[in-house]
Amino acid sequence: MNYLFQQPLTMSEAEFNRSCLKFEDYPRNLIYRPSSDTTLKSFADRLRDASPELLCEEDKALVPYCDLRSDLTCFDKGQILDDAKLQQRLGLQTGAALSMTGTFFSKPDPRCRFVFITANSDSRSTLKITRKMLNRLLTYHQVMPNFLDFLSVFGVQEKPRDIRFSSFRGQDLTSKFSRALAIWSLGRSGKHYQMCYNLKSVNLIQPGTWSIRQAAIHHQFDSKSGNSLWIFAQGHWDIKDRISVMLGSKKRPEDCDFSSVANCLRSSLAVHLLMCEWSMENWRQYLQHLEDNVEKETDSALYEPKKLFDLLQVQRSEEKANNVIMMLEANTEVLQSLEAFYKRLDKNEDFSTVEEVKFDLASFQARLHDMISDSKLQITRARLLVQITSNRKALVQQHLRTRATDRMEKLSVSMYNFTTMAQRDTTAMYVIAFITLIYLPATFVSTFFSTDVIKYQGQVEGSGVFSNTAMARWIQVTLPLTALTGLLMGTGIWIADRKRRKEMQKLKDEDITTSV
Repeated sequence: MNYLFQQPLTMSEAEFNRSCLKFEDYPRNLIYRPSSDTTLKSFADRLRDASPELLCEEDKALVPYCDLRSDLTCFDKGQILDDAKLQQRLGLQTGAALSMTGTFFSKPDPRCRFVFITANSDSRSTLKITRKMLNRLLTYHQVMPNFLDFLSVFGVQEKPRDIRFSSFRGQDLTSKFSRALAIWSLGRSGKHYQMCYNLKSVNLIQPGTWSIRQAAIHHQFDSKSGNSLWIFAQGHWDIKDRISVMLGSKKRPEDCDFSSVANCLRSSLAVHLLMCEWSMENWRQYLQHLEDNVEKETDSALYEPKKLFDLLQVQRSEEKANNVIMMLEANTEVLQSLEAFYKRLDKNEDFSTVEEVKFDLASFQARLHDMISDSKLQITRARLLVQITSNRKALVQQHLRTRATDRMEKLSVSMYNFTTMAQRDTTAMYVIAFITLIYLPATFVSTFFSTDVIKYQGQVEGSGVFSNTAMARWIQVTLPLTALTGLLMGTGIWIADRKRRKEMQKLKDEDITTSV
């Protein structure tokens, strides 16, 4: 597209125009690129791939903002609902206005701007900004590409994603002057610093239910003009509400004084402290909640050994305590990095405004140091909770093993009684079988002799004569058969017993071989 320039543009303005024209290529279109193009392309690719679950559709966009008026008296507050409204708020020109002036921008940046990228009160849903709007916003303010890493923790997800991710990234250009970034018509001197970091906090949703929340923060400050930019990304509205209170009717005058560069810097320090205080709130109460849960779940292991416990709940409490340690350590690292950044800035001779805010910087660093110390104490408390939980868990496990052993012992006694009864019944069956075997030959012979095959008595009715011959024959047949039956029974028992002893010996030999 060809434009008819009515006024000459400076080199930096022309460079900024080209960057804005290619806003969809963010961050590869940035004027100041500290990273290689390969790295920037990787950022762009990750943003493209994550957009469907990270960013919303055009009709669902809602981006609150607060811009300081040019007379520095109060803030204009509103909501940006689409890309056209965003261009209007940023002062970007399109159509005929762009053709006439040849520049995208039509008004300078406000002395202070707050932009809030939020979700539907849930960090697990899409952020309410489109990819097009995000690229345009970050391009216009030349936001460092690392901010995309901090945004990636949000978006659609079943469980909190990257909850363990925490970092601090800073970029100090107060000494290294970049002519390409000096756009005085926008109020940009080219000497500025910017940073992005994330913090985590815990919030009580309802009695007994806590929610871990995190926020991503980007901040820019121009060391010559005093212009500052804040971009907050959070799934909830906590930060926006706190900033609104800070800028509202109950504000402290020193927090909203933008009459000079020094006062603007003081105001930015107040916002940092507000964020740090947010990240340190409620951890003590949350740890107390976890301690109470552990006591409740494991006290019966000490005083009520007959009660059965939910070992899974104890394990969850231990995991939550470990997560507290991880998040508090992450917050501590970020606070230490923030403190170190401003310590370096305090020693920067090219940042003349620092001399005017020496006391404020010292006070800021002291407040950070206090919060870091408090965080370390909470970490120590959380570590002790983990140790107590681990010991209690071991006690509960021992209790459960004891209960299992008791049940096995009772089962063994029951099985022993059952075996004894079975042995008694077996003995009775052996006796019955033995008696049956003894009487079987006699019964068989008697039955056989009573048939018509052999007759030793007369057929006269009513007569009865004892036959010695018959008796002798009966004994001659019965006794050998009885003896033979007993011999066969004994042989069978001996063979079975011998086979059982061989099998037992074989098992013993196998056990000895295995142990060796």
